Amino acid sequence: SSCELAMAVPRQATMGGLLQEAGYKLPDPFSFEGGQVWQVAGNDSQALVVHLQPGQEVMCEPGAMLSQADGLTPEVDSGGYGLAIQRACCANESCFRMHYKNETQQPKHIVLSPTFPGKIVPLNMDDHPAGFRLSRGAWMAAIGRDAEFGVETAPSVAAGFCADEGCCMTTFTGKGMSWINGGGTVLMRRLEQNETITVDTEAVLAWEQTVKLSVKCTGGCMMMCFGGSGLYNTELTG
Repeated sequence: SSCELAMAVPRQATMGGLLQEAGYKLPDPFSFEGGQVWQVAGNDSQALVVHLQPGQEVMCEPGAMLSQADGLTPEVDSGGYGLAIQRACCANESCFRMHYKNETQQPKHIVLSPTFPGKIVPLNMDDHPAGFRLSRGAWMAAIGRDAEFGVETAPSVAAGFCADEGCCMTTFTGKGMSWINGGGTVLMRRLEQNETITVDTEAVLAWEQTVKLSVKCTGGCMMMCFGGSGLYNTELTG
C-alpha cells in the first residue's frame, strides 16, 4: 500500500506543476467537512483556528493557545505518568497536554500556534489507521481525546545514532484531525510500495508506521567531509 510522509525543508519550495510532477503536495489549509471545522492562517509563522461544537474539545501542547472564545474550559493532564516521563526524556515532548472543551450550547473558536515560528500540517488520522512516527517536538494538537502516544526504540542502531531522530521515537495514533508543526516549507509525499526517497536527516517531520526508515552514507570521503550534508542521509521506503 502507498504511504504518506511529511517533511520540513529549510528552502523555499517551487509551487505549481513542477511540485506535483516531483510527487509532492502542500498541506491542506482548511476543512469544513465531517463536523470538524478548521483553518490554517498565515505564511511564515502560521496559526490554526478551530471551531468547536458544543461538547467538542481540542487537545494541544502546553503554550500552544493563542486566543480562545469565552466558554472554553481548560484542563491539563499527563496521559499517564509513565508515558509522560518517556515523552519528556526520550522524545523531547512535554510531560503534559492541554484540553480546551466547549461547555456552552454555541460553537466556539480557539486559535493555536506552534511554540516556535513554523508551519502547521493537518493529518486526518482516519486515513492513516497505522499511525505515524514523529520527529521530536513535532506534535501540536488534535480534536478530542483519541490521540495516543508511545515511545519505541529506533529500528536499528545506525538509524538511532545517524538519522537525527535519537534512540527513541514517538509513535502517534488516533482518530479524526490532528496537527503537527515544523520549521520551513513543509511538503508531503506519498510513497508507493517499495519506493524509496532519500532525505536530509534534519528534514524529516513525520512518517507512517508502515514506512521503513534507514540511513545511508551521503557519498565518498570528500562528499561526507565537504558536501554540507554530513555523513549520512535518511532513506524512507514505502
